[in-house]
Amino acid sequence: MPLSPLRRIPFLSLLAILPCSAQSYVDLNFSSHVEATDAQWPNGSSLGPNYYSGTSMHFRDVATVNGTSVDAVISLVSTSGSYSLTGWIPEYNTTGTNTGNLGVYSVFTGNYPDETSSALGGLTYQMTFYVGGALAEDQLFTTEIALPSFRFLVYDHDGEPTQSEAIRAFYSDGLTGYQIRNGSGITPVTDGSSVTFDSRGSNHSETNDEGGFIAYYENTSSVTFELLASTTHGATGPLGIPGNTYGIFTAYDGRLSLIGGDTTNYGAIVPVPEPSAVLLCAVGAIAALSRRKR
Repeated sequence: MPLSPLRRIPFLSLLAILPCSAQSYVDLNFSSHVEATDAQWPNGSSLGPNYYSGTSMHFRDVATVNGTSVDAVISLVSTSGSYSLTGWIPEYNTTGTNTGNLGVYSVFTGNYPDETSSALGGLTYQMTFYVGGALAEDQLFTTEIALPSFRFLVYDHDGEPTQSEAIRAFYSDGLTGYQIRNGSGITPVTDGSSVTFDSRGSNHSETNDEGGFIAYYENTSSVTFELLASTTHGATGPLGIPGNTYGIFTAYDGRLSLIGGDTTNYGAIVPVPEPSAVLLCAVGAIAALSRRKR
């Protein structure tokens, strides 16, 4: 028997809070970088060890959409406070089937006037997708292409006892939802234009997803991340020297290869700013049920 109008409303509301299991995603693999790495051991840390210190890094063949090859560029947009970009770490954390991850390393370089002070700031970087493939050299990285649906597992987003960290993602970039890793300590804070993923000031592993969240995107050619930090008096860098530059590191997995695509250890998908994408899935499910009942 078809659902009555009164019964469809609560059924739709129930479906709207559920992830759409039939959703497919474009996998992003940052293995083929144009610029060669030009430095090692960012900020004296053990991460990498090879990285590229330029403000922009280009990647070929990060994905294929409807038979079209997709390239990508990640670029520093701006910095604030005493924070600067150290560089990009391509092929970060490559082990077994976990490949194509990209690391971003930045540092705090400031000084403190007193023992109770903290320094606020960070940096903003943007990833843009372009039509790739067999194009002439002067046509590469010129024509933007919107990806229908993709996601990033952002991991090692954790902070330190003397440094809190947050990552801000924007609705205008096509952000449709997120999932938080259980036990990560990451708290999402929403406003009218964005979600800020606020991490606690304690350390997680740099090579697994303990300090991770998954951000979901649709129909966009460009994604911006704002990295925010608050570093307190007495922070030390990787060499343990007070006043030495203090590192901020985050990794991006565009295929969820680190967890084999298994999101069991994550909370439910939270749609933002409205459950539009999930709602469409619900409408499709209701239509399918109605057709089967006729």
